[in-house]
Amino acid sequence: PYVNSAFLQEKFVKRERRKGCDFVFENIFLYKRESDILSVKDRLVSEYEVKVGVSDFRRDIKKLRHLEGGKPNYFYYIISDVSIIQGDYLPYAGIYLHTFSSDGCSSFKLLKEASCINQEEISYSELYKILCKL
Repeated sequence: PYVNSAFLQEKFVKRERRKGCDFVFENIFLYKRESDILSVKDRLVSEYEVKVGVSDFRRDIKKLRHLEGGKPNYFYYIISDVSIIQGDYLPYAGIYLHTFSSDGCSSFKLLKEASCINQEEISYSELYKILCKL
């Protein structure tokens, strides 16, 4: 079945909350760009971008989004179909694939672990700024 980005985002946010993340933010502007999902656990930030189409994915990897400005600790793509990647992706990016189980439940399979792109923990003052914007 076809899934859209809003569906994937909703399901992944629920997954992050079940994992016990300290904070999970949707469609938040940080690091000079909007992120579909940011999760914070133990002051480490993971950024997630949801992609459901090849052209959207291609445009995103050309942005070089993590070469300038602030960076999360980890960056992942959440995709609806493995064909979206077509063998070309950011080398540091992790990849989650959405799947349905035989009983119709959503799950996310880690296809590639993300490399750490920033060793620094997010400061409490930066977290406070984020929370004040909500």
